[in-house]
Amino acid sequence: MERPLPPTNGRKSPLGNTDDRLAFEEKKRAQAEALGRDPQVFEASLAALQAANKYDYPYLWSWLGVPIIQLPADVMATQEIIWATKPDVIVETGVARGGSVLFMASLRRGRCRGRSRLRECRSEPNSRLGK
Repeated sequence: MERPLPPTNGRKSPLGNTDDRLAFEEKKRAQAEALGRDPQVFEASLAALQAANKYDYPYLWSWLGVPIIQLPADVMATQEIIWATKPDVIVETGVARGGSVLFMASLRRGRCRGRSRLRECRSEPNSRLGK
């Protein structure tokens, strides 16, 4: 698999556009930190998640056709962490249907590192949507 080119910050990329990944990441970090300190956004986000929860919002998603019982923002954050840290081992606990394990294994496979092993444990019968 082809690896992405390292950031050149301001120089032209091989595609002819300006590579501003370093500046983009700096701004992204600053905006994320400011967002985390905003109590009004926090309260509005909490209210939105609580309202969506009556529709089992975390259960509405899948990865490659396999249910992934997570919030989409958590999946994106997990991807960013895996991409940045390039771990040799990922341990997933609380596996319900295997979607998040498949998600993480596919990210690791894309990085051409190590092997992935899965041991799936079914949800307890009384868990939400645990069929």
